[in-house]
Amino acid sequence: MGENIINIPNTITFIRLLLIFPFIYLLVNGETFFALIVFIMAVLSDKLDGTLAIRLKQETQFGKFFDALTDTIMLLSGFVVLYLLGYLPVYWVIAILAPRFVSALLIYMRPKIKFLTTIYSRVAALFIYIIVVSILSEFYLAVYGLIIGVYILTAIHWYEIIKVRRNK
Repeated sequence: MGENIINIPNTITFIRLLLIFPFIYLLVNGETFFALIVFIMAVLSDKLDGTLAIRLKQETQFGKFFDALTDTIMLLSGFVVLYLLGYLPVYWVIAILAPRFVSALLIYMRPKIKFLTTIYSRVAALFIYIIVVSILSEFYLAVYGLIIGVYILTAIHWYEIIKVRRNK
């Protein structure tokens, strides 16, 4: 019998996916404060679905993939809209999202790599979320340090995955 993918954590992830639309709508219509509120709700729901999956023993491979996919769609669409609206230059979008694309590419090219999250990947994701909040709050100085942190944490994350695979 397959995984039960209809559960509370995956429903929360689906709601987060739906929150992308009002976030973008509010940004495009100049409602930055309310867009920020929706984005923060989405970020908090990301933490909630993971916590509930563990506590309710409802972790599934589908849920892990769906959660990561939703995060990527949310961040990609958010950064593209922020670029199109003139909040940040294209090189920042590339610099911020490059580690995520490289990770996705590695997983796609090496399907035998089991999808793992580490504390480093979680903190890197948190840094990316804080980058969005910093941009919407017009606190650009924080962005540079956070971008460097994302690269460092992503490198450590992949080191840990490679180390785990070699120890098997």
